[in-house]
Amino acid sequence: MTYAYDLTFPDFVAAQRLHIRHQPRARLWFLVWQRIMPVVSLLSIILLVRDVAFHHFSYPPIVGGILAALSWIGLFTFLFRPIQLRLAFRKLRPDVTNGRHAVELELTPEELISRIPGKSEGRFRRAAIIDFAEDEHLALLYLRPKLFLYIPKSAMPEPAWTELRQWLDRS
Repeated sequence: MTYAYDLTFPDFVAAQRLHIRHQPRARLWFLVWQRIMPVVSLLSIILLVRDVAFHHFSYPPIVGGILAALSWIGLFTFLFRPIQLRLAFRKLRPDVTNGRHAVELELTPEELISRIPGKSEGRFRRAAIIDFAEDEHLALLYLRPKLFLYIPKSAMPEPAWTELRQWLDRS
C-alpha cells in the first residue's frame, strides 16, 4: 500500500527534537551548545560589563578577548538556531516554496520505498534501517546515526504502523 503525505516545517522541528531525545550524543551536543553556551555567554557579558563599567578594564587583554568571544559564540548559537532549522528544512527541497514537501511511502515485504514524486525514490531493505524511534506525533527511521527518514503519525493509519513495526522487528 502506498501512502502520500506532506512534510511540513513543524514536522521537521518535531523530528529534530525526537532525534535529540533519542540519541545520547545528539542530546549532549544540544545541551552544550543550546543550554550551557548561552549561560556561559550571559556570564561572560556580565563580567565584561562589570569590568568596563566599574573597574575600567582591569582584566588583562587576553581575558577580555576570551570573554568577548564566549559572549559572541554563545549568543550566536542560541539566536541562530531557529534560522538554522529553517535553512535546513529549505535545503531538503529548494524547489518547493509553499513549505510543504510531498512524499510517498510504500511498504513491501522486501523493502520500504520512499518517494518524492517527480524527483527521486529511495529503496531501503530492512538491514539498511539501523534504528527506529517514535513518539505520539512521528517516527524516525535511522539510516545512519545522523541520517533519518521522518514520518508523521498522521501519514498512515494505525494498522499500517503496526505493519511497519512488525516489518522492522523482522531481521
